[in-house]
Amino acid sequence: MTLAGIVGLSAISLVLYVFGAICILKTDMLVERARRNYTNMKSKLIRRYTGSGMVMKSWYPTYLRIAGVVICLWALTIDCLVAFGKVR
Repeated sequence: MTLAGIVGLSAISLVLYVFGAICILKTDMLVERARRNYTNMKSKLIRRYTGSGMVMKSWYPTYLRIAGVVICLWALTIDCLVAFGKVR
């Protein structure tokens, strides 16, 4: 693997770690923002989509935390593949 490839995958991995950490550590902020945007939405078309009301469910914070863990695991997988030379 070239140096540019290593740097690129490391940057992607870093971004994934940041997003994962935000989902895990700042869950309340993300939930408040999503719920506020959903209630203040001017377009009723978006509300008609299946799953658009997910942000109003009581389990949404748990969903975000699990998504954060999965995102961090993907970043760890990328790091391991790069570190052990499995990516060409």
